[in-house]
Formats: sequence, C-alpha cells, structure tokens
Amino acid sequence: MSPDSRSGAPEGAHGTTPLVGRVTGGAGIPGEPSDDGTDDFPLGALDRLTVLVVEDDHVSRQALEIIFAYYGARVLSAESAREALSCYERTRPSIVVSDVGLPDSDGCVLLRSIRDREFGHGRRTPAIAVSSTENSERARGAGFDAFLPKPIDVGALLRMVHALTSPG
Repeated sequence: MSPDSRSGAPEGAHGTTPLVGRVTGGAGIPGEPSDDGTDDFPLGALDRLTVLVVEDDHVSRQALEIIFAYYGARVLSAESAREALSCYERTRPSIVVSDVGLPDSDGCVLLRSIRDREFGHGRRTPAIAVSSTENSERARGAGFDAFLPKPIDVGALLRMVHALTSPG
C-alpha cells in the first residue's frame, strides 16, 4: 500500500463514484443489525481465502481490505495493474477483486494478463470487477466472472466472493 497523495486529494481521484454506499445501523459492530446486507454473512466465512484487492483509490482500497479481513480473508492489495500482476505472480490469490479504471492500465488489461499466465496451467482465478455501471459489458468481455457497480453493496460482494470460491 502507498501513502495518500501529497496533494491532499485521494489517490485515483480521477473517478467520482464512491466505492461503498452509505452504511447505517450497527455495521461493523458484531451482533448489531446493519443496513449493509451483511447480517446473514457469517464471520470467518472467508477464512481460507486470499483476496487480491486492486483499487487505486486509497480510501476505497482500505475499505475493501477491512471488509475482507473482518470476515477472515487474508488480504493483499495493489493500487495499480503492474503492482497487482506482481502480487498475483508471487501469491496466486483465491480471488481478484479489481476496479476497472486504474491509472497505469485498466482492470480489463490486468485480467487478460492474469488469464494469459493461467493458460495451460489448469487454474482459473475467479475475478470480480467493481466499477461504474458503464464498464459492466467491457469487464465481462475481458473475462471477469462478475461485476458489481459502485457504490457496491457489501453483502452482495461478500456473497459473490463466497459463491465464486466455494467448491462445486
């Protein structure tokens, strides 16, 4: 992870869509009801997973790191496609959750690079794109298994990660 930009603006401030929508209720407080769709998602449900989060916006990246770690995942993060590819090659994560709009490339190019590396190795890493709605078709065409528009529904993201990484 890298520090916030020196200008005071969040990293990746080229986009205006927030990553996570407004969360109310007892979100993040165990046993308290919340409005974020996570009430029925059990703690520890992601404890065998390594999630690679690719997001250029520092605040959004940290939010995803916290969410996945809270539910038991080991979280690796990258702020660029180049950093993500290097991280992927070192760790072979269970799943990739990536923004489509990245500063050095984009999430679609990143995923094509991952798919090229997997070709012939009998492995296909599930991948979820998180981005503005207009990137949905492009993301699916690039090989993402699922797409979530920003601001994301945290409960839907967790259920999607669980479904894509569960055996069978």
